[in-house]
Amino acid sequence: MASLPKIQPLKWTNVRDVLPNEALHFTPWLASNLDLLAGVLGLDELELVGTESSVDLFRLDIRATGTDGSGESIAVIIENQYNKTDHDHLGKLVTYAARADTEAERVLAVWMVEQPLPAHLAAIEFLNRISAAHVGWVLLSPRFVPSPDGFYVHFEKHAEPNAFLQSAKEALTPVSPERTSYMAELFTLIDQPLRKAGFHHVWSHPAGHMIRAYLPKNWPAASWAEVRVLAARNRLRAVLFIRAGQVPAEYNIEVLEGIRQRHGEAIQQAVGTDLPIEWHARGDNDRSDYARITSDDHGYLDGKPQEAAELAIKFATACLAALQQDDETDFPDPDQIESATGRADTATISAIAACINPGEWATYGDVSTVATGTSSAAMAVGTIAARTPDFPNPHRILASKGTIPPTWASPEGGGPQTCRQRLEDEGVSFLPDGRAAPEHRVSVDTLRARWHASTADGETDS
Repeated sequence: MASLPKIQPLKWTNVRDVLPNEALHFTPWLASNLDLLAGVLGLDELELVGTESSVDLFRLDIRATGTDGSGESIAVIIENQYNKTDHDHLGKLVTYAARADTEAERVLAVWMVEQPLPAHLAAIEFLNRISAAHVGWVLLSPRFVPSPDGFYVHFEKHAEPNAFLQSAKEALTPVSPERTSYMAELFTLIDQPLRKAGFHHVWSHPAGHMIRAYLPKNWPAASWAEVRVLAARNRLRAVLFIRAGQVPAEYNIEVLEGIRQRHGEAIQQAVGTDLPIEWHARGDNDRSDYARITSDDHGYLDGKPQEAAELAIKFATACLAALQQDDETDFPDPDQIESATGRADTATISAIAACINPGEWATYGDVSTVATGTSSAAMAVGTIAARTPDFPNPHRILASKGTIPPTWASPEGGGPQTCRQRLEDEGVSFLPDGRAAPEHRVSVDTLRARWHASTADGETDS
């Protein structure tokens, strides 16, 4: 009998022996190696959008965009966790899925954890049973095995959604057969012309409500923009859409404004003056940045797909011709965004707090906005204010809308009433419901200007 090779059970290496810290080591490693995860999730491609992305008061570990076999884009959110699963991370994962970018139509939520408990495995399986078809839940465990030059990785799959990766999905809301038929004909008319013009890929959503045209991958603009065509009952829109991603809003607005300044006039001339281009930067109630034209004569009930196709092609090719002129220096560098926006570190938050004068107050979100460009670090500001010895003026930083947190405490042990008394002694009045009067609130712009001035003074003195 021929001798057989020695066979023994596979032994996993403890994840901490490979990547000691989840936030400092595992998340950056996985973010840099998403190609290892794509096939496990049943995706053709998986591209990083951002790490430690702000979602309300929380930080999502990894946000990515996946592409399935049909070319459809899927928002992928990944929550990493060492040790055993717990309710806290499950709740965060549900929150992140609820707040995912709706432009992606479908959302895949991935919980990457060392040891899933039976109760949480059952919870993920339950979510897969009851969730709408456009939302899927995956529970994975990373397993490492030594290799000659490092380690092999295996992602053990505990739960995944049934039939999530079918190429055709039901729309979130019913789509009329008239629109489906209209968009199918429109896609047939514009697909090849846009590809011949130079677009990397043209794709029609299976539900029949949107067509997307992607710029060549090697163009800097491809990181930021794409063209979309959408039809309503009595209206057609062609849109140069700026993909928000997970960078601060002002950077996407900067991209949009740069395109408008460099190419707005040329795109408008190519389209014609009878359809003015609307340049829209996001406001407080929306998340979109775009340039678009709207025609009220080419909705799917009007039955004019040939005219609609001509209009869409004219707009898309005008955008393509304009953006072809750009190079990487015309767009913000994503690698520099974090450092450009600042961080909510103790020294920065303390310096900003020192700029709030007697008789004024600001919120944790205000201080976060001055420090980072967004209010997402409000919780961090509150933690720093509460735990930092000799923190300047902690009584002048309040919760949303000027309320004093019930857990507020001074270093001497005083509670919320002490905070209110100190503010009143400095001239701040209060409303009947207990909120600090808004007329005493220092604006973000004023606070930012003071902080920058103090920083400049410090540099001059040095």
